Amino acid sequence: MTTYTTTTTTTTTTTTTTTTTTTTTTTTTTTTATITTTTTTTTTTTTTTTITTTTTTTITTTTTTTTSTTTTTSTTTTTTTTTTSTTTTTCSVHNMTTNRSK
Repeated sequence: MTTYTTTTTTTTTTTTTTTTTTTTTTTTTTTTATITTTTTTTTTTTTTTTITTTTTTTITTTTTTTTSTTTTTSTTTTTTTTTTSTTTTTCSVHNMTTNRSK
């Protein structure tokens, strides 16, 4: 009897890479306005009376803009290895015949 054994091994490797990028932008604008009014009255008396009134208005505007950008990147790598082994055994039987003469 003869025995034949065949083993077949198959290995499959799969690699998956996932990259996720998240960008967040925040913009904040602040405007401040200040109005100041000053009135000054001056009276001068001599022979003639002179009244002078001066009004001054000052407007101050301040604008502040802040921009913030945040970028987050994450990478995930998944590796899957699959091994398949197949074993085949074949048996061969030889018939033995003996001839006997009488």
